[in-house]
Parts: sequence; C-alpha cells; structure tokens
Amino acid sequence: MISPAHGGTGEGLLAYALVLEELAAVNIVLWPPVLDAAIAHAIAIVGPDRARARWLPAIAAGESHIGLAVTEPDTGHNVFRSRVTVEPDDDGFVVDGLKGITSGTDLVDRVLVFVHRTAARFDARHDGFLLAGEANMAKVLAADLVFDAADRAVHTLGASAWDQREGIIDLYLDARCSRSAPVSQELALNFIAQHVLGLPSHR
Repeated sequence: MISPAHGGTGEGLLAYALVLEELAAVNIVLWPPVLDAAIAHAIAIVGPDRARARWLPAIAAGESHIGLAVTEPDTGHNVFRSRVTVEPDDDGFVVDGLKGITSGTDLVDRVLVFVHRTAARFDARHDGFLLAGEANMAKVLAADLVFDAADRAVHTLGASAWDQREGIIDLYLDARCSRSAPVSQELALNFIAQHVLGLPSHR
C-alpha cells in the first residue's frame, strides 16, 4: 500500500488483503501489518512530508511498526467526540487527555494518537475521501466475513472450539476484534454514509 517513492510496492489494498488472507489461511493472524498499513495510508494521504520521509520507508521495509491510540473512556471509538487534544511545543507535541486502549504498545516504535484535531481534519473534507471510503467499505466487509467464518467454526467444532489448546478461541477473539478496531463498524458505516453516499450528518 506504500508507494514505490517511499520504498513500497504501490500494489494497493487488494494486494495487501490477499497477502493477509494467505497468512490467515495458515492460522497466522497478525495485527501489526494491519495497523501499519492503515497508519501508513493515513501518513501518505494527510501526513506532513517529514513524516512521510521518516516513517513510510521504515514501515515498508518492516523495520518500524506504529501503534494506534483511539479508544477513550467516555467516547469509545468515536474520534469525532474525542476529548484528547494535542498542541505543539518546542520539543514536539503535548498530548492532553486519556486513551483507554493503545494497540500494539509492546511491539511498536511510535503511536499514532487520534485527537480532536485529527477528527477536525476529516470534518474539513481533506483530500482522499474516495479512497478512505473504499478502505472503510473493505474494512466493514472483511470484518463481517472473518467474524462470520470464526463464529461458524465455533458452532461447528462445539466444545473443542473453547479449548484454548486448540487455538480456535484466539482466532474467534481476533475476528471479533476486527469489528471494533482500528475503528468500529458503526464509525466506518457512518463515514461511508456521509462522505461516499452524501447523506447528512446527525451528530
């Protein structure tokens, strides 16, 4: 998903999904590549040139991983109601507020923090809405399909699916998580409704 100019292949979302599908076929479910792809796309579309030059080649080479901090205690995944703010200072930025869950903190080099200004950029109709709409549609469909497959596996295998030694319950939980992260199905559907279908926003 990262352009050749920044060390990637430029093959796009479909090629990336096919790679992840092949990994999943042999029971390798990896969240870091999903987060890396989503965050790299965000950096490529709306990030400053300095961030593109610093992070995109490293992510493309697999040398760096980026975590994601979205969830807040009072607003959940609703980034449009985020209470966390960020302000620049001499050393970088000051983030003020609380995130409830940060994905990948044990593996990552940096964390992309969704804050009030980030949400405001989407309200300002930044470039890339069509591609973001396609990404949200792919996310909704993939999350529904993977959860349905995992749910059917649990029903089919019965009690053995709940035996942690079999690994099925881990796949089930990962599949369920895909409906909530990195954004919830509802937020993705809201984005599609407002920015792709042109329906009015009622916040």
